[in-house]
Amino acid sequence: MADIDVGDRAPEFALPNHDGDTVELAELLDRPLVLFFYPGDFTLVCTKEVCDFQDNLAAFEAHGVNVVGVSTDPPEEHERFREEHGLGFDLLADVDGEVREAYGVDGLLGTQRVTFVVDEEGTVRKRFRSPFHWSHVEEALEGVEETLTNPQPSGGS
Repeated sequence: MADIDVGDRAPEFALPNHDGDTVELAELLDRPLVLFFYPGDFTLVCTKEVCDFQDNLAAFEAHGVNVVGVSTDPPEEHERFREEHGLGFDLLADVDGEVREAYGVDGLLGTQRVTFVVDEEGTVRKRFRSPFHWSHVEEALEGVEETLTNPQPSGGS
């Protein structure tokens, strides 16, 4: 299992979203990206975390940032979850867990709650791991603001 950290290149992926359409990392990097991994749809803490991102979506959009959530739930489950909670961002289905493994977010009990801020070059600018849902949006916004105000020098890793 890889352990992706700040300064590393974000691993490429191609995953189905809630509609079953394949979404690739490269498509999301037309602007900075907040990529958050969470254990599963319709669980108490995960629902709060995902809804926290939705509640703050306007702040991310004001910075021109894509927000995407990833769990091992299948596309049909993501679709139901999005509809029930009025979500305005993609949820990706990493059913086999290969992407969570590539990003180093596997734990003893499955997917850990980890958030990445990735710049348009595909470089991880912030990585945050915490079991507490409420801190991920705050950390992600902080990482976005740092990324936008401190762009990486050209030729950087």
